Amino acid sequence: MAGASFGHSIRGTGGEFHSDDGAGVIAGSEDKTGVLAVSKDGFGVHGMSKNNRGGVFESGPNTGQIRLVPMIQHTNDIALPKNAAIGDLLLIRQIVPSTNTLIGLDRCSLWLCVPGGSDFIGTNAHWQEIQLGAVIEGTI
Repeated sequence: MAGASFGHSIRGTGGEFHSDDGAGVIAGSEDKTGVLAVSKDGFGVHGMSKNNRGGVFESGPNTGQIRLVPMIQHTNDIALPKNAAIGDLLLIRQIVPSTNTLIGLDRCSLWLCVPGGSDFIGTNAHWQEIQLGAVIEGTI
């Protein structure tokens, strides 16, 4: 295949793909994940464009376009990461069982890491909750 190199790398890039006219990489599957990217310490996926959006997500008419896998917490008080970067988005699902004196809880909240106080390395991240509207049952 012209414009492609394949392989495995201990350091550096494992493969490079480039196209001057068309997609640099195309991958697909009939019933499994089309593209899987995994990293131990770096980003799993990094999309970037000089003049357009870094990513576009589409889906069929009967499913969501993107899914955030929730961070599960079993406490009444939300715990937010100290280590985060401005722009990080976090979905938390609080699951707290009922007791004799307290009503149980099963809810989701969406949080955005924002500037706050001091934005220097070594300070804790600051989070702001994104307000969600009423819960509506799906119909399609």
